[in-house]
Amino acid sequence: FLSINRTYLTFNMEKEPFNNPKLRQAVAYAVDRQAIVDRMGNGVSALPEYFISPLFEDYLNDDYKLPERDIAKAQALMEECGLKKNSDGYYLTVTLDAFENGNFKDVAAIVQSSLKEAGIKVELNLMEYAAWTDQVKEGRKFNMTMLAGYQGPDISGVSGRVQTGTSMNMAGYSNPELDALLDKGVTLSNEEERIECYKEIQKIMRADLPIIPIIDNGYKYAIKKEMKGMPMELDDKTASSEYTYTYRAE
Repeated sequence: FLSINRTYLTFNMEKEPFNNPKLRQAVAYAVDRQAIVDRMGNGVSALPEYFISPLFEDYLNDDYKLPERDIAKAQALMEECGLKKNSDGYYLTVTLDAFENGNFKDVAAIVQSSLKEAGIKVELNLMEYAAWTDQVKEGRKFNMTMLAGYQGPDISGVSGRVQTGTSMNMAGYSNPELDALLDKGVTLSNEEERIECYKEIQKIMRADLPIIPIIDNGYKYAIKKEMKGMPMELDDKTASSEYTYTYRAE
């Protein structure tokens, strides 16, 4: 089952170098999302193409998708920022701070190698979750970090990652226009109006890149064939631990 749980990169936007959206764009073009999914997807995860979960099919904005990998474009963006390669062939050196839970260590290594191809030297700083919380979430002493988490059950769940002041917005990202649209989205009852609202949200996210999704996570569960309504079948209604809708089919 594919879920609304996504793994993504995000940045410290309160200081250089990633307060410059062009450098965030460069990372988006440089990171090899396909290599990450191929190596870590376990046959159930998917390559992310959108800034919201693909399970919200009616809301997807095909005009503002994640960029396809393009090393030359990534390098051109860095040169537009005035960066030049040093004697080692790097435009800049940054840290990627991440905790060691799950597959983060292996995913971080793929991010490191793929950005190296574009001329971005990534120094990995892997730590226990408590240390990561102190340094990244509380201390904001980082360049890039990596997170995963549930962004549902409603499409409005994306706000927890990108809206000003939310607990999982460790980037310090803030865009008043996006905030207003996120606030509006939860009030709309007309489906067509709501779809247009969240399509505008994706347009802003494509321009600003507060997050770069790198895996749409999935799961494998052994379920008896007579059971229906298991959590992973009902991502639009339930979280992964919610069994309220589960029943035995006749």
